[in-house]
Amino acid sequence: MLQRIQSFFLVLYIIISIINYFYSPNNVLILIEFFEEKLSIFQISSFLGFLITTIAFFSFKDRNKQFVLVKIAIAFHFFQILMVFYYLLNIKNDFILNIQDLIVVLYFMGIALLILALKYIKKDIDLIESTNRIR
Repeated sequence: MLQRIQSFFLVLYIIISIINYFYSPNNVLILIEFFEEKLSIFQISSFLGFLITTIAFFSFKDRNKQFVLVKIAIAFHFFQILMVFYYLLNIKNDFILNIQDLIVVLYFMGIALLILALKYIKKDIDLIESTNRIR
């Protein structure tokens, strides 16, 4: 399971999405109050990306399902990047950099990791299909 390179990329993305969940701008665009905790749209989308990628990581035997789940995770991540740009351009008015602004780099690293994982999953699928043709 972890010996494949796409699994390594998915694990790195899971770590990045956990970091994004805890260091996301949490006083902007509040959607839900869950018990005493206010969850922003950043945290909800980070959690959904984490959940989808974790399911994709553990569905390593069904590569087609893993391929589709990673595509869905990429769509969630593009949504997160759009929200970050909206936050940085429209909501945040000061030019002081803090840790939440430096998290933007992690968003771009996350999308690169998901695209690399998708590329290597596709290579696995093609390799298996080519061995099935030889038989």
